[in-house]
Amino acid sequence: MSFVLLSVICSVLVSVLLKLTRAWRIDVGQAIAWNYLVAGALTIALLRPQLGSLEASGTPWLALLALGVLLPTIFLALAAAVRHAGIVRSDAAQRLSLVLSLLAAFLLFGEQLTFAKTAGMAVGLVALLCGPSQETQFATIEGLIRAAEDGSLPLKRIEDALARQRRVKERFLAAPQPKPLSGAALRAALGRDESQAIADEMGRFA
Repeated sequence: MSFVLLSVICSVLVSVLLKLTRAWRIDVGQAIAWNYLVAGALTIALLRPQLGSLEASGTPWLALLALGVLLPTIFLALAAAVRHAGIVRSDAAQRLSLVLSLLAAFLLFGEQLTFAKTAGMAVGLVALLCGPSQETQFATIEGLIRAAEDGSLPLKRIEDALARQRRVKERFLAAPQPKPLSGAALRAALGRDESQAIADEMGRFA
């Protein structure tokens, strides 16, 4: 049970760390590449897998290469999803990536389908359906409004949050306002360090 709990914590941490990459100025592509290199090295050093089966004539090299491309690509897509859709929705979508691993296990590597494994997969799919709906998000917002009205959400916390947003906006508005750019000049200005720093600071309070 402890290993299951640890795996759940590590899985959720993936989305949290991807959310923090912009604030920490970490390149997601390089982080994912180093992740696989370190995971492979630790697997060889600690688990000492038997690699003799890869020399067999029936080794599905094409499928293994496809997985080697698809799985890192999913992490890149997950990083983009965290930026645009948030951690909760992205973490639910992340569970769908397990379908690839399950298909490979049963169709390519001869994993035996038992009742316990079937039940585990069914529970996982049900958990996906129990994710927060749009109605739940609206209810959460309404709950915050009621909490502010009845005083259970301290006014000081609301004022602190508004003050942080105001400081960020004031810094942005106080900066020299350049003339609107267009064409090649606009494309050259996009992604500058100054703009990224403001976006990162605002993203921390999103």
